[in-house]
Amino acid sequence: MTAAVATAVDRGVAFLAARQLPSGGFSLRYGADLASDDTVADDHALFGTALVAWSLGFCEDEAARPVLGRAVEHLRRHMEPGGVWRHWTPGSEQHAMVAADADDTAYASLVLRRAGVPFPDNRQLFTGNRDPDGLFYTWFVVRRGPVPRRLGLWRVGLRRALHPLQARALWRTTWA
Repeated sequence: MTAAVATAVDRGVAFLAARQLPSGGFSLRYGADLASDDTVADDHALFGTALVAWSLGFCEDEAARPVLGRAVEHLRRHMEPGGVWRHWTPGSEQHAMVAADADDTAYASLVLRRAGVPFPDNRQLFTGNRDPDGLFYTWFVVRRGPVPRRLGLWRVGLRRALHPLQARALWRTTWA
């Protein structure tokens, strides 16, 4: 690694360390123009933390290890039964609106697996969460149509079915 690359890596890791939340997570920013000041911070989204942790897993810089460790622990703490994650943590008003989802679950699973953190094998949840054409659904929920044959998918999906009014609020109050 050249001196210039090493300096850039050091600066990048220092940037992330300075912006890591006390929880171990990382805040996402949302807005139409991220270059402007017209953005909104979201300190409760897990997806950004999973992406940062995945990237830090490739970094050999010593300073990256504690940052990665705190991010991994943050993801582990927010894992739900069955080895799934929602986009938002319980600290967010939107947490109750969303079900566990495939993209957050996939990234968090990859990060924990690479870090050697044990968690339930959730691969059958993914393979069982597809439409009749084999396309993957985003959320792990109970749906009309063919009955899922995987007990784990029922367990995860039924937790969401217990809160139909909150689920409906997702479609009425967010861009989803």
